[in-house]
Amino acid sequence: MEKLEQTGALRILLVLYRNKNPMTISELLDANVVKQFALYNALKKLKEIELIEENREDKWPFRRIFRLTDKGRLVAEKLLEIEDILEK
Repeated sequence: MEKLEQTGALRILLVLYRNKNPMTISELLDANVVKQFALYNALKKLKEIELIEENREDKWPFRRIFRLTDKGRLVAEKLLEIEDILEK
């Protein structure tokens, strides 16, 4: 869990969850949750533990598109519950 927070991965999970749609790297960078280098590290970690999945487009501009897995969606929902508790 600590490694996920150090890379900003938990914030990325929440952005993907709130967006409801798959997102590209550019869109994730535009969301300003983490810097570019941290984004790549966080995406790698999230993929390793199967919280997100990546698809690559076959045609130009060959975008990488990220979406939550079912497991990732469940984790994001729990994170939102924790946020709600802390804000009360």
